[in-house]
Formats: sequence, C-alpha cells, structure tokens
Amino acid sequence: MHQEHPWLPKVTAEKDGSLTMRVCSNHEKIILVAVPLVLVTWLFVGLDRYVGDHEVGSGWDPFIKHKPTTTMFYKNPAQFGLDMEPFKSLDEDDKKNLIEYCRVRYGTDDIKRCYELFLAGRV
Repeated sequence: MHQEHPWLPKVTAEKDGSLTMRVCSNHEKIILVAVPLVLVTWLFVGLDRYVGDHEVGSGWDPFIKHKPTTTMFYKNPAQFGLDMEPFKSLDEDDKKNLIEYCRVRYGTDDIKRCYELFLAGRV
C-alpha cells in the first residue's frame, strides 16, 4: 500500500489523461501567509505606553521599531506620570533601559535627542 506524505504535492490523474498537482489547501495557504505576517509584526511593531493628563488618560501608541526585537510593549523608563526624570538622576539600570528604549523607539543613542523626540510627541 502506498502512503502519501503530507509535505509533498499531491498529483492526481484526470479522466482526460492530464495530471493535476495540488500543492496546498486553503488552510495551509492561510497558515503560510499568517505565520510570517505575525512574526514580522511581532519583530517590527511595538506598543509604547503613554500617560496623558486627566482628560487624555493613558493608552498604547503603536510604532515601527528601528531595530527588530522580541519585546512588544514599551514604557519610557524616564517618565513618571506626566514628568520626565532627568537622565542624570536615573539609576544605572534605568539609564541602560532608557538608552535601549531610545534605540528601538526613536533610532538614536543621543539621550538629548531622545528627550526632544519624546516631548515633541506628547499630547
């Protein structure tokens, strides 16, 4: 008895003598499109937590990452409520986290430029 392999195309002989080949089903096509799409989205799209005043509230701001990462959710480590903590007053872990945040969110290692971009984007 011949056993078909699920990863090989299925070849069928038609009544008129022609051969047809089925490469994948609709479900397989959906998976072939969905998996790479989800992976690319996960690597290149981030959600930045923002905090606004009492009228705006807080929420998530989607952005395109400047480098691929597996992290999806971000929060500016220098932001405390509506205030931005000066870089000099942050502890070493927060400084490292802020530099990485600036690289991914704004594509820069320049902290001054990062603060400017952050403040320009605030509501």
